[in-house]
Amino acid sequence: MRHRPYSFALVALVPLACAETPAAHGPVAVGQSDLYADAGSGTVAVAPASNDAGPAATSALTSAPVDGGAAQAGGEHIDLARRKFGTRDGAGCLAELDAYDRGEARPQYKTTDPGASYAMMRAQCMMLAGDCDGGKSLMQRALTANNSTGQSQQMLMRSTEGTASMYCVGDKLSPRDQVLRASNELTQAAAGSKQVDSATCRRDYELVKRLGPQLSGGSEDQAKKAEAGLIWSAPNCFGRAGDCAAALASYRAEIEPKMTVKDPAIREKAIQNGFPDHVPSCKKN
Repeated sequence: MRHRPYSFALVALVPLACAETPAAHGPVAVGQSDLYADAGSGTVAVAPASNDAGPAATSALTSAPVDGGAAQAGGEHIDLARRKFGTRDGAGCLAELDAYDRGEARPQYKTTDPGASYAMMRAQCMMLAGDCDGGKSLMQRALTANNSTGQSQQMLMRSTEGTASMYCVGDKLSPRDQVLRASNELTQAAAGSKQVDSATCRRDYELVKRLGPQLSGGSEDQAKKAEAGLIWSAPNCFGRAGDCAAALASYRAEIEPKMTVKDPAIREKAIQNGFPDHVPSCKKN
């Protein structure tokens, strides 16, 4: 039975600049309609593409004849891999994908092949397992292999980095990946889509402040946008964590260098007046 191909757009959750809404970098059409089904709450790896996304890049994995027993066993491993992915168990996810690959005799359909249906799942599980560079490499190659809409390598890299900011873990991340990961967590917490405590907000805030200036790139670079976005993400992360004193301190630290007024009293009054609207969770009733 043939499966109907679907078109999907990869959603790269990139750091916000102030109150700017992150844009999805898509559509990238891939023939994997159920890749992240049941992946668990908070998973935003793929989303339906718009109707004008163009023809989907179909995968022969869904239509090539295979042995029924092997197909069933392979499907079970993919289902288990999805569940492991949903709990952010990267090693467990990779173990199931490895088992799937052992049962797949055709090299072009193994999850290690960038053109295969589940290559992107493997890339994200590699990130969760601590292999950020390897996961990014496979993700970029998979996006390129399925790039039916002709997006530039720069746009595909932004999608790759957005994915890495959500799933890369461990203590071996590059300074750039550390900044993007911390900024993503701040942004999610500030928007209320992820609950963190004040200590996590402080760790992420201080990391971006420390490493951000060391990174090269112009104002449109994602890491540089992470720095610029601290004026919104840091105070609101602290505010939603219930630490309004830290929220005010970070708001003051970010906005004071941008103020042109020299009089300290006027500056402080402007900060105190602007803070409640900037951080609604700290607004007093």
